[in-house]
Amino acid sequence: MKIKSAILIGLFCSFQAKADSAIQCFLETSNLRLTAEQKVNLCSSAISDATLRCAELASRTGLSTDQIISLCQAAPSDAPVRCIDNTRGRPLSSDQALKLCSSATTDHPNQCFDQSVAFPLTIDQRIILCAQSTTDRPLRCYQDSIALGLTPDLQIRLCTQLSAVYWPTFETR
Repeated sequence: MKIKSAILIGLFCSFQAKADSAIQCFLETSNLRLTAEQKVNLCSSAISDATLRCAELASRTGLSTDQIISLCQAAPSDAPVRCIDNTRGRPLSSDQALKLCSSATTDHPNQCFDQSVAFPLTIDQRIILCAQSTTDRPLRCYQDSIALGLTPDLQIRLCTQLSAVYWPTFETR
């Protein structure tokens, strides 16, 4: 009974913290010149003040309001904006940059995208392979899966399911 109570209290506190973050985000968006609906779209997924910080930084990048909301609405940090900044000079449209960066939690999407040029992939395939990368696992998987005889799209599908799963490093001694 004590365990169930502790779990319920934990869930309530987690929900309350999220609700507080969403409300705080909504209240602090005045300098972004958003409509009420845009504020709700941006802040409804806020789990901390990172969503607001992300949106404030993104507002200086030249992205449209809808693009800022798409980039930052569930951002756990300013990593999506850093990712967007790092796409400058790469052959990406703003929509492609958003696809690469919207889920960024580290600088790995940019690194992965740059390193994926070694493979015979289109830009959109490289984005799909790298968008949620937090390590070099998708690239290693893609390289290792070449021997399987799969199409690039199937290799990408195989390797992008790994982002949170263990991918062993095979070392030769």
